[in-house]
Amino acid sequence: MPAARVVQLIHKGKSLTPSKADFRLAAQRAAILPLCGIVAAIDGFDTQVIGFTGRLIATELHIPQSRLGLVFTAGQLGAVIGAMLFGALADRVGRRRMLIASCFVAALFTGATLRAHDLQELLWCRALTGLALGGALPCLLSLVLHTIAADRRAAMTAMLYAMFPAGAVVGALASAPLIAAHGWRSVFIMAATLPATAGFLLLVSLREMPVRQNAQLAAAETTNRIAALFTGGRATRTIWLWLLFILVHPGIVLLALWMPALLQMLGVSPAQSSLLVASLNFGAVALSFASGWLMQRIGVMRFLLPVLILGAMSWIGISLFHADFPILLMATTAAGCLIGGAMTTIVALCAVIYPEAIRATGIGWALGVSRAGQMTAPLLIGRLLGLGWPPESILLACGAPVLLAVLPLIGLRRAMNTAPADRAIFN
Repeated sequence: MPAARVVQLIHKGKSLTPSKADFRLAAQRAAILPLCGIVAAIDGFDTQVIGFTGRLIATELHIPQSRLGLVFTAGQLGAVIGAMLFGALADRVGRRRMLIASCFVAALFTGATLRAHDLQELLWCRALTGLALGGALPCLLSLVLHTIAADRRAAMTAMLYAMFPAGAVVGALASAPLIAAHGWRSVFIMAATLPATAGFLLLVSLREMPVRQNAQLAAAETTNRIAALFTGGRATRTIWLWLLFILVHPGIVLLALWMPALLQMLGVSPAQSSLLVASLNFGAVALSFASGWLMQRIGVMRFLLPVLILGAMSWIGISLFHADFPILLMATTAAGCLIGGAMTTIVALCAVIYPEAIRATGIGWALGVSRAGQMTAPLLIGRLLGLGWPPESILLACGAPVLLAVLPLIGLRRAMNTAPADRAIFN
């Protein structure tokens, strides 16, 4: 039993013997973390499933391969809306309710993809699946943070967010043998079954936890939680945080989507490209799990500043050493590790910046902004190719946003230094 609870019971003259309600609360809190971790991993797998199967679906439905970009974009657009909408609703109607809803909606429309007959139906299925998957992350992050002590929130946020790319890696490894043995539909059956199962487990295992209203949040602010991101001295923090998301989060998407194609233009074989993408994802998972703990251990600036600078340098390494595969492999792994670690650290900052009453809203809108950047950045690369930029110059230019992210990081530190309680973690 927590010490605070013991003191409270002594003060009230009550028995120190734990009640059934205490046991139920302890069991529920113990179940939240593994269940939400599983949902985050499923989210990563389900988000990437169209990438594993897109070409096969297009062939069966007689959709031109050139139109696959619309299918990918539909999922990302749905995720943008879902992150912002579900995050705001979670703070208002309950994190558990919205997380369960996201699981069942994702299962429904992932399964509906199996029944799509043309491009239009496929676009709707992917957009609505993206809506649910995009809404899951802010809900599960804020649900877990409700039960975690303040000094562990950043580390736990980073660990949970790291489950997203970990799920994508597991999905990539599982999809190839499934497709080879049973066709592309088997992957979608699995991708629909997993969130439905997770939603059922959440439904029977967890009860809704009331949101603790922060004393610093006026009642008027909590009635409009989106506006609350910009009131009470939080406007500058929110703007700097969003700039960090916009500059850093598209990096992994650019590496995963465009790096193989650009390197193949420079003579890298398809087999080598596949190995590079695998090393990229494993690198992204590696530092992500430890980033939140390191951030709280040594401070945001001491950790994130060198990670951003070294991440930009890894882009330079990919551009300069594309002809030397062993060095290219090391540079790609480093880029995944550093940029992935930076991404999870920035997500973890949401747990520090926003009070509980608007935390899901803050996380959801920040993730929505980052997904909007992930949608537009690949289009910009295509535009640069159309303008005749050589691939090595494009790879070099991709490192610039990561380096520029140092500026909003410094701005965020200055904004946080106005709050003495939050100053220590940024030093």
